[in-house]
Amino acid sequence: MPDSPSPYRYAFTEPLHLVWLVVWLVAAIVADQHSIALGAGAAVEALYLGMFARSSAYRRRVRLKAVEEAEARRRKDRATRAATLRKGERKRYRRVQKLHQEVVGLLKTFGDRAEVPLEVDRETLDDILEGALDFCLALQTIRETLDKSPVASLKKQLSRWDGGGDPGSGDQARAQARDLLAQRIERLEELASQADLLRAQLDTIEQTLHLVKEQLPTMDVKTRLDVDVRALVSSVETTRRTVRELGAAQARDLARVPR
Repeated sequence: MPDSPSPYRYAFTEPLHLVWLVVWLVAAIVADQHSIALGAGAAVEALYLGMFARSSAYRRRVRLKAVEEAEARRRKDRATRAATLRKGERKRYRRVQKLHQEVVGLLKTFGDRAEVPLEVDRETLDDILEGALDFCLALQTIRETLDKSPVASLKKQLSRWDGGGDPGSGDQARAQARDLLAQRIERLEELASQADLLRAQLDTIEQTLHLVKEQLPTMDVKTRLDVDVRALVSSVETTRRTVRELGAAQARDLARVPR
């Protein structure tokens, strides 16, 4: 949520206020008594910005508007990033996205009548959805990398080199290439393990959203969710940090196999 959005900025850019400014300036230009028209308009402007824009009701409106704008930016960013997903990962992300939309709708309905605070809110659900998108994008990068550098074929190459004797005994360059190939295989296997972790995390996200979706319609207004959504959020953020550390650039570098 944006920190302390300025009510004056929103008040100044209100459509009706902009229309009023145009009318005021035009009236001041065409009026016989320019100074009187300007003074009267300035007084109205001072009252508007000094009282209306500072009122508690308008400040609440500004906060809600700021939240809506932030959510719109997040939706636009997710849509842009999701457009780069290909068939498999796109299908997986759309399943999570559909569950997210259904839970958001149920949450709004239940939140209007709930008597106790829920453990999940719209911002939390958006964080989970963005985590799922991060994982799908990382999975796509890993899959493409492993497709370009199949571990099985690299292991066969390493086995042929090892079967021909110790390359270091007479060919230092070949020995270095052999060591690089072994390191490459090790890192590719680490990527494969990372992909398994991401798939498991996506499974957990789907299952959790399914449980929340099933519980919300049947919950009493005084009860709480049986699902530990906060634990999921913590797990998602930990995995997102791991994905960021891995980095798409590193994954692409792994596609370069020593010859």
